[in-house]
Formats: sequence, structure tokens, C-alpha cells
Amino acid sequence: MRHALLGCAYRSQPTADPLATRLAITGSGGYLEQQLITRLGSDPDVEFILGLDIRPREAKVKCEALFLRFDLTAPWSDLRDLFQSHAINTAMHLAWQFNPIHNHRRHRQVDIEGSRNLLRAAAAAGLKRVIYTSSTTAYVNPGNPKDPPFLSEETPVTGTPRYLYSKHKTEVDRMVQTVHGRASGDLGHHSQAVDRPGPAYTQHRQQSLPLDI
Repeated sequence: MRHALLGCAYRSQPTADPLATRLAITGSGGYLEQQLITRLGSDPDVEFILGLDIRPREAKVKCEALFLRFDLTAPWSDLRDLFQSHAINTAMHLAWQFNPIHNHRRHRQVDIEGSRNLLRAAAAAGLKRVIYTSSTTAYVNPGNPKDPPFLSEETPVTGTPRYLYSKHKTEVDRMVQTVHGRASGDLGHHSQAVDRPGPAYTQHRQQSLPLDI
């Protein structure tokens, strides 16, 4: 199996609360992901967090947590086994190859095949919900319209073919929508949610904020 433990080895055990969230987060070593984990770890409804990243980092959380070194391009069954062994019921897919690399095949493996592995593992492990972080770049650039029609949930995600980040985000966005729409094949019957964050500009800095679209 292509994963390694960060810290002591143990298998978490769920409590008797059937409504408790046992959450797996991919790409957990990133800065924004660490802030998210810290906040979620303080939520009384979150019982356990499993952080997965090729460069794992421990976050300070109040709930039980485990951080593993994991490559999403590993066989999907490895991820399924992790989900099952820790009784995971919800997954947030945040792992992504943000910066372009010369090896385009590897880039696609991480973004597209890694996402497909996540969805397949989630289905096989019986997860209740999968949350995928897409991007507003999944929409074709509308020239920032000042007048209606504005972007909406019905706006097709077409992406920008020459912008690899946008292209890959769009492909996975469609993949998740397809699973949600018809629960096809071995990609599952769990609930899907797509979040498309957009950049927010201030006088001092640029940051990404989630938009409810």
C-alpha cells in the first residue's frame, strides 16, 4: 500500500452516535486545508478526521485525528480500505496539482485519475457524502457580466481548454455531476456536493472564498 503513517499507528473506532461525522480530507497538508481542518476539528458534530496528502502535516484539532502520507494515484482499493478501517462516512476532495508540471501525464493522473479513484473508493466503502472543491474557472469566461444574465447553477461548466487548471477542474466537475445525476456504475450512490470557490480581491491581498454556486 502506498501510504505511510505520520505519528503513532492506530485504528480509530466510531462512537455509538450514528449522526457523527467521520471525515476524510484529501490534500490535507495545504495551508487553507489546515485552517479548515482546525475549524472542523472544533465542531462538536465532527468525531474524527483522516487527513491524506503526499506531504502530510499534522493540524491541531480537538477531535480524534490521523494524518497519513497517501498518493491518490495508488490503487483505489487502498483508499477504500482506509475509509472502511476508520469508518469514514464523509469525504472532502481538496487534493490537486495546482502548479503546472512538465510531466503532463502525471499531472492528469493526479487531477483526473486521482479524483476518479476517490469517487470509486467512496462508493465501495459506502460513504454517505462526497464534497468536491471545483472552481469558478470551470465556467467559460463570461467577461465578468455587469448585467444579467449572471452565472448560475444552470450555467454549463465548459472550462478554458488552454488553461490546464480550468480544463481539469471542469472534467472532474462533470464527473461528479454525472455521478450525482445517475449514480453510474461503480462510482456510487452517495450524496455529492460541488463547491466552486472564486477569487476575492481586496486592497491588500487576493484570496479564494467559497461561492454558493
